[in-house]
Amino acid sequence: MLSSLTPLKKRTIFKVAVDLIKADGRIHGKEIRILDELQSELAISREDCDMAHYITLSEAVSSINEMSDEQAEYVIDLFNRIMRADSDVSDRENILLTAVSMACGRETREWARVISVPASETKVSDCQVVFLEKSWEKNAHMVFDDKYDNLLISKAFGDIGLQFFYLPSVLEGLGLNTRSAADFGAQWDLLRKSIGYLAPYGRRAPAENVEVALGDFDTATFFKVFLSALSLGPDMFPFNSFILVKVRDGAVFDDKDCSREVVDFLCIDMSQDIKKRILSFVSHFTEEAFVLPYEGYYKMFYDYISSESGIVSSVLVDNNLHFRMENADNAKVNFESSPQSRALYLLLLYYGQHGVSQSCFSDAVEYLKNLVADEFCGPDGHLNLNAFQSHLRALDTEWSLLIYNLISIYRAISTKDEQKPSYLSYIQSILNHRSSLKTYVNTGFSQVQGLASPEQYHITFDKEFNLYRVAASQSLFFVDCDGVRVPLRDSSFWKMLISCKI
Repeated sequence: MLSSLTPLKKRTIFKVAVDLIKADGRIHGKEIRILDELQSELAISREDCDMAHYITLSEAVSSINEMSDEQAEYVIDLFNRIMRADSDVSDRENILLTAVSMACGRETREWARVISVPASETKVSDCQVVFLEKSWEKNAHMVFDDKYDNLLISKAFGDIGLQFFYLPSVLEGLGLNTRSAADFGAQWDLLRKSIGYLAPYGRRAPAENVEVALGDFDTATFFKVFLSALSLGPDMFPFNSFILVKVRDGAVFDDKDCSREVVDFLCIDMSQDIKKRILSFVSHFTEEAFVLPYEGYYKMFYDYISSESGIVSSVLVDNNLHFRMENADNAKVNFESSPQSRALYLLLLYYGQHGVSQSCFSDAVEYLKNLVADEFCGPDGHLNLNAFQSHLRALDTEWSLLIYNLISIYRAISTKDEQKPSYLSYIQSILNHRSSLKTYVNTGFSQVQGLASPEQYHITFDKEFNLYRVAASQSLFFVDCDGVRVPLRDSSFWKMLISCKI
């Protein structure tokens, strides 16, 4: 049945089979036997098996859809056999099989697609399903705006452990669907309770600011918020209106044999047969398996409200790498012990929510203490920083890359004494005095007049995991590039850092 397939199609089948087995982090004897049988049936070499790591899930699904109906049905049945071989099927296995089955099924593949997109800083919830639309879709709203249908759909998703994020219902549930300033003001306490972490210690943003931010906020606007949060373009999604379910976080190798992170989604068209298609999806699940955190699309929504209403300000990083709070009259943030404190902040901002561990800082400091800087000096006694940074990259450790990144950031801020061997003592000082610099940074943000929630920008230290990190998202930071305001993470300065591995 499968021996006549091309090597690429054989690889895609093997890839999905392996992914299903690995999905729950446990490998059983029956699964191994089925995989061995599949490898023999496909007559696939070990080299071809290894090539499967270069294929995304969406590419694998597209390849299966190019097979004959008989071959595709045989392959899906094979995947089901792998699932049945596992006595304790996990939700991750189930949703992966559901996505592949629907995207390859003869009756569903026209309106159910698997898409694989580059991973971003923003993490998408595993346990929410979101309705998105590029422009108003009448048929979808006729169903979702009907309270009874919406209740049944939300319950159907809830029964399989998925929380349905439908923006109009969220606005209504928060009491934000009114357009009267007086009525809206009465809902402020509810809003503050729902997004209290955005306005701690009883600080208040004017209620009318939030009303203005939500005045024209609809599902199409939220689609743009979603695209911005994930750094995606609208053409990535094949339908005008759809529900989106995260399948998993994954990784593939590119042409340069470098691993890159991807996120796989199941995208279901909502232009017609809405309830039938949702029922088709939920029918693949038999029991509740997820725990529902309050995150994901809700956080995107709240981040948008907070930014637009002034609860949280976006930050403009000027040409000298100073910070200016755009929603606080472009006030400059003044840090004591700058530029060292600014360099530490940019370093931790770059590392995002992963943060930097106490041990990584300590290892970096210890290395610099024992370093003989003269080894990287030329005959003239000048320090060759480029050679030193190349050495750090070649070491390819967490602490060496931390030093590399900090040097890159500090050089962008100040070139003073960078040819002197003593220059590295500046770098060591930043790493060694991180706790004091953290205090200077946090004090600088707290002293900005008119900033509703300075705590959102602070450097935090997680005592449980011993991690330093910046509380704010990279998406709040922008730079001015030749008069054009662009996200910091899209700037040439940031790309210089992103080009080196964390």
